[in-house]
Amino acid sequence: MGWLRARVGIPSFVITLATFLASQGVTLILIGGQGSVILPSGSPLIKLGNSFVPLWLGWTLLVLFVVGYAAVKVNDGLGRRRAGLSRAPFTVIAVVTGVVLLLAAGFDAVVRRARAG
Repeated sequence: MGWLRARVGIPSFVITLATFLASQGVTLILIGGQGSVILPSGSPLIKLGNSFVPLWLGWTLLVLFVVGYAAVKVNDGLGRRRAGLSRAPFTVIAVVTGVVLLLAAGFDAVVRRARAG
């Protein structure tokens, strides 16, 4: 869809909104007149929606998310340095990654507290 922005000059937001509306239209066509998607009671999606993620898996996903975020930012900085472009210092990347970790851990703590009580 980038060619719509580059060649025609349509703003990115309009393209995104139009794509969203088109996907909603396709969904309505697929589900027909029912108005909703009804899943069988033994479906894995139903089981996933009615269960909780174990504590160890939640923390593992949190760590993977933060490590992945840090890896993307460091890789971006290294690529910009190789290209001779300006980049954020690695200390800034470390501080922002730490803030992301704290925010994610705080979110996890709030969700777990709500789940427990």
